[in-house]
Amino acid sequence: MAPPYDDMEHGLFKEDEQAAARIDRRWSPPRSPFGLLEEILWADEWKMLVACMMLNCTTRVQVDRVLWRLFSTAPSATAAVALGRGDADDRRDADGFSVAGAAVLETILAPLGLHRKRARAFVRLSEDYLNAANLKASEETDKDGPRRVGEPASVASLHGVGAYAADAHALFCEGTLGVAPRDHALRW
Repeated sequence: MAPPYDDMEHGLFKEDEQAAARIDRRWSPPRSPFGLLEEILWADEWKMLVACMMLNCTTRVQVDRVLWRLFSTAPSATAAVALGRGDADDRRDADGFSVAGAAVLETILAPLGLHRKRARAFVRLSEDYLNAANLKASEETDKDGPRRVGEPASVASLHGVGAYAADAHALFCEGTLGVAPRDHALRW
């Protein structure tokens, strides 16, 4: 089996190459004394949003136990959707999720609790993220010049993204330092 890494020195997954190319090398997010997951994952906004979603109703210690295994299993939004929705031959549940894919995700997420809900939310967030990225990429010109078609009003419109994840995205991905975080962990 080939290693999932394209660049062993830097530990980049093959699917992360596009995300790494989007990184603004001039931007460096603020550092806290706490080693937040957001500080580690800021270069890949999808992974950072997933981590924030997984932190809901649980602790960092519990999330650390499963997050890297989750990202090994589904290293990109595309891989997460493929796993969760399966292919045309897969048996599906009433919500259209692959029974086998959902079982894999649920097994990984079981230590966090709410594993069935989290597995489905993980796939739906990934779908919304990909749809928003596709809509954002399609441009339409109107009388005011180029504009984005279907771009969500904010990252908070994605499934499973609440105030904490939206604030973390603004701080760490967008570089908006004027945000007054609503969560205690981001207020340092």
